[in-house]
Amino acid sequence: MVVLPFVNTAFTSRVPFRRSIEQLGAEGVRVPLGPGEFELGYNTGFASAGGEGPLSGFREWLIMRLGTESSLGREGLVLQLILSEASFSSPSPDADAQAVAALFELLDRFMEECATEGDAANIIEKYHAWHQSWLDTVRSSHRRHQP
Repeated sequence: MVVLPFVNTAFTSRVPFRRSIEQLGAEGVRVPLGPGEFELGYNTGFASAGGEGPLSGFREWLIMRLGTESSLGREGLVLQLILSEASFSSPSPDADAQAVAALFELLDRFMEECATEGDAANIIEKYHAWHQSWLDTVRSSHRRHQP
């Protein structure tokens, strides 16, 4: 199980809060806290719950946004997109805030497209057509470069 806390930074430094997090961890509950942890927890939370839930088709949508096939999971694809669309000089609270904002922007765009397309199944179908076209392009390029 993954728990996503929404707490003020000052609260997270309080001893009772820290003890609670440690106790949950000892019981096998993951509570992502700190830089970069939220994004990972959000994405893996649905998988840990035993299904894709509202993120069904999200990986396929991310791959189409990247414009190339990838073996990365959702977490890696999200980070790849965020890093390609923003300029992060170094890890910092501002960079973390930008990454979280970018994650939610991606999720908003995905949910909007799901609503426009009818549902995630249509996005997955669109991905399969895109994937076939991508494969055809790769194969064609490979044939041209063979002696």
